[in-house]
Amino acid sequence: KWQADYLMKTKDGRKIWVADISFPWLDDNGLKIGSVGSLRDITERVHAETMAKEEMARMANTDQLTSLSSRRYFFSKLEDELKRIKRSHEELSVLLIDMDYFKNINNNYGQHIGDKVLQGVGRIIASCLRETDTGARVGGEEFGVILPETPSSGAYWVAERIRSSVAKETFNLGEENHLFGCTVSIGIASGRFDQNLDANTLYKIADQRLYIAKHTGRNQVSMDELVEMH
Repeated sequence: KWQADYLMKTKDGRKIWVADISFPWLDDNGLKIGSVGSLRDITERVHAETMAKEEMARMANTDQLTSLSSRRYFFSKLEDELKRIKRSHEELSVLLIDMDYFKNINNNYGQHIGDKVLQGVGRIIASCLRETDTGARVGGEEFGVILPETPSSGAYWVAERIRSSVAKETFNLGEENHLFGCTVSIGIASGRFDQNLDANTLYKIADQRLYIAKHTGRNQVSMDELVEMH
């Protein structure tokens, strides 16, 4: 028996997927004298399977609440970018963004409102990024951003734009037009092509600088170089 699926070109130039199934044709003595089979057009089935696989991959790489990238995709992408800058001799920066006093929002208004705030902050982050940048939700109320070809000086202004945009935003509680706001703290870490950094190391540096921002006033961006002190 022979069975295979493959791509072929029709007389009018179209490319279609076909399922080829063939069986040996035997004579009365059991000797093979030929084969018999059929070709079946399975283009629609292959297209549907491809779309389903792509959708599953997209869902695995996407945070379902905010529509930003997932934590897993963030670290995978960061590893890829660190390998790329070694070849291209470039820099990249990472932002780690944490919402200030987010537990108070959940406690005071409920998780439903907290989720809406997370979605709103996610939209703000996405609006501040280029197409080549990657924004992700890496924890409950924590977001990460990868900025390719961006030194720390450029990353600071992206971080400051995100911070100020969140601080200006107001969220509607839905009861008597009650509005409230929130803020974020941001830590920045940058890597050069000549440094031996992996994704976890760069993330930890950004996390330490986020710690500094959180514990020296919040609602600010930290590029503190005194990483070893924390």
